[in-house]
Amino acid sequence: MLNPTSDRLDYGRLLSPPYGYELVAAIGTTYSLDFSALIGVCIALELAEEPDSQLLKNPICLLQALRRAGDKVAVFCQAGQIQAPSDASSLYILLETIVYQVLLEKRKNHPVFHSFHPKFWLARYGNAQGDERWRLVILSRNLTFDRSWDVAVALDGEPGKDITPKNQPIIDFLGYLRSKLPKSASGKRKGALLGSLMSALPRVVFSAQSIDKFQDFEFIPVGVPNSNGGIYTMNETKLFSHSFQNLLIMSPFLSKELIKEFNTKPMQSNALKRVLVTRKEALSEFQANDCDKFAIYTMKNDIVNGEASLSEEPMETRQQDIHAKLYLWHEHSNSELYLGSMNASNSGRNGNVECMICLKSRSRWLNLEMLTTALFGADPDGPQNPFELTPLPPAQKQDANKTAALEKMIKALCHATPQASVREEDGTYTITLSFKDLESGEGLTVSPLLTKQTLAVSEQCQFSGLALLQLSEFYRVTAANEEVRISRTIKIPTLGIPKERDMAVFTSIVKNTGCFYQYISFLLSDDYLSTAVENENLKHPGKNSHGNSLPPGLYEEILQTAARTPDKLKEIGNVLTMIKSKDVIPSGFAELYDSLKRAVKIND
Repeated sequence: MLNPTSDRLDYGRLLSPPYGYELVAAIGTTYSLDFSALIGVCIALELAEEPDSQLLKNPICLLQALRRAGDKVAVFCQAGQIQAPSDASSLYILLETIVYQVLLEKRKNHPVFHSFHPKFWLARYGNAQGDERWRLVILSRNLTFDRSWDVAVALDGEPGKDITPKNQPIIDFLGYLRSKLPKSASGKRKGALLGSLMSALPRVVFSAQSIDKFQDFEFIPVGVPNSNGGIYTMNETKLFSHSFQNLLIMSPFLSKELIKEFNTKPMQSNALKRVLVTRKEALSEFQANDCDKFAIYTMKNDIVNGEASLSEEPMETRQQDIHAKLYLWHEHSNSELYLGSMNASNSGRNGNVECMICLKSRSRWLNLEMLTTALFGADPDGPQNPFELTPLPPAQKQDANKTAALEKMIKALCHATPQASVREEDGTYTITLSFKDLESGEGLTVSPLLTKQTLAVSEQCQFSGLALLQLSEFYRVTAANEEVRISRTIKIPTLGIPKERDMAVFTSIVKNTGCFYQYISFLLSDDYLSTAVENENLKHPGKNSHGNSLPPGLYEEILQTAARTPDKLKEIGNVLTMIKSKDVIPSGFAELYDSLKRAVKIND
């Protein structure tokens, strides 16, 4: 279940549609976001291919995946936590209708801004017969390429006949996300998408019994308003409100007060155990009486510095550590396993928005010994155990995080009500960017993501001489001091972007007849990886005997599509509408499309 060497989950497989099904809708949440990782997820959701496959290097494939995902996928992240890409692509423009930032306001009696921190996916799939499948995924992993060790659980669901009250917390969470959408056209479309999921969920049955050892589950969207007028919280769970016989906490970040609370809770037998698994640096400010009843484990240094010792496959050595958040509560014959995004910290428990799931079991199927054996191996002192028993280091004040102040500056900028507008001047464009509630721009610079023009942040910034494909709602913000600098991408509402910009993204990739052939082939395919290989022969149509005419294989594929799935022909019509250049569309293709359209009686 939780063996680090054998029970690894593939992010792409968690989200790929079941065989014979296609994606209907998917909603994801993450604290931090990497655009390349998101594009990989779109490939998994829409094309049912691995996120790290060769398709990531194929711009035609990426274009198809992102165009398909644009109307079906929404991903919510913490404002100011989108990683700034090293090499920005115009394809990122297509992510504007997928990515939505969440900004939490200060809560009463809390001096700081809390974070939108959940890691969650809900996907709905359908097939040609009208059948549905659903998948609920709760993770501790952000949508990035971080190699730290995380944990995830996936529950499959199907429509049932009766209303399932168990799904109300999921519905409430989706309602909360819907309230965070902008009032833009894309925001309204995604609001309707969320509404359709919320309407269907009452009769969807998710089962924890498909996961070995578990009988039931409870979804807990911490910090989200519930339908009864309260707020979802972990404080009412058995983990926090009941006594226990055995306890395991795995969390990379800790608050002394919370761990001390568990440390001082009376146990029903002194022979039973408390186990804490964390990072070494998380212990720096602890004193003995804060956690002296815990057996403390941290990851071995050779594992932190590289994963090669756990795998026979060669790999690049990258630093890693635990990032999983997991809690085992055991009392008498009952066991509950909590996992998700919440750290064992004050802000995680009270303040942040988090997603947790409680998996309920019996102690004969799940207990501390079983869980520690899965994590540490049969011999906790053996070389195969990636963790080691760690004595508490001498208490010391932790060094100030050099980037924490810079992160705070970027978060404050996100709260400064940024807005932008575009106007055309003699064939080029000017962006005027304003920060209505800016307190200070010192140490901050900003630039549109797709241009190198950079300005110091002020109440109003102006970027001139921009091309159509340099217009985007994504902006790069850099915060710097004398020691360090960090860059993030933020999304800013930008009015006046011409409608033809998205069309320009398409035509910048489908720019000749060979690319046109490739795109049509991808459009009609059900096996995208094989199509990518076959499409190598279509890149340079002038080098084969077909010249500007339709290759026989593609011609046959179009005829089969017209006979079997005529609705796919509509998308070909959309492509023809977007391409204005006569040099791209091969001679006679538009006429072929019109004749097939009449034959199968479809309207564009």
